[in-house]
Amino acid sequence: MGCRAWPRGSLFGVLPLRSDIVLYYLVLAAFVVQYLFIRRVVHSPFGQVLKGNSRQRAARHLAGLRHQPIRLLAFVLSATLAGFAGSLKTLC
Repeated sequence: MGCRAWPRGSLFGVLPLRSDIVLYYLVLAAFVVQYLFIRRVVHSPFGQVLKGNSRQRAARHLAGLRHQPIRLLAFVLSATLAGFAGSLKTLC
């Protein structure tokens, strides 16, 4: 059965999550916020650096960009988004 054996509580003591409709709209709102955040990052200068980081090593080297901090930040960003998605999954 998974985590369906436990009753759902409330979000921060404010929003009751007992109803499936409330939970659906909470997850939908979280998805939209995460989508807009990802879109913002991809179209920002940092997103352009991420795109160029994997394609043009010579150009990156000439621009003086180091690839390790960029890759580390991309990894941390992806882990944060995956953790956020996993936390939504625990709500059942």
